[in-house]
Amino acid sequence: MPRVANLILLLVAAVVPIAGAEVLLRAVAPLSLDEEVEFTQTLPGVKETVVYERDRLGLRRPDRDTWEEDGTLRILCVGGSTAEQVPQSFPDTWCGSLASTLEQTLEAQGEITAVRAAIFGRGGFRAVDVLDWVSRNLDEVQPDLVVALLGVNDLVWNGGSSYQYGAWSGRSRPVESAGRRIFP
Repeated sequence: MPRVANLILLLVAAVVPIAGAEVLLRAVAPLSLDEEVEFTQTLPGVKETVVYERDRLGLRRPDRDTWEEDGTLRILCVGGSTAEQVPQSFPDTWCGSLASTLEQTLEAQGEITAVRAAIFGRGGFRAVDVLDWVSRNLDEVQPDLVVALLGVNDLVWNGGSSYQYGAWSGRSRPVESAGRRIFP
């Protein structure tokens, strides 16, 4: 029985300080998902001043006020860090460029009045992580088109013959065999 008591004591000793630190951080510096942050950087080939914004769903969506207007094509771009593109302001991301180019083309043809885009991406997210977010939030976002930039983290993180995409287990090839088909 002393072994169990020691394990419980160890668990409490680990959890209490972490929970206390979390409470203190939330009180001192509350984190809001619905905010805009502007920062400067020195990456070559990237603008010096960057505006990074996310709404309460974690979407980078600068045109959220006009997202639901009639005649608007709504594009949702999803993926890992290659979708998120933290060191870029939204218009400079690949998703922002896609929306801008489509808007110019479709407006010129009289097909549509506006194109709006949103990005959901997080560094390190694998396909299963993105699918989890999409399954919980797609009904609320209601995009007309979803563009996925996935696969890099699936091949890099937790790769190997035993890795089976979590929720897709049994319905997909192991990453190692998929990688061999792509990179013979």
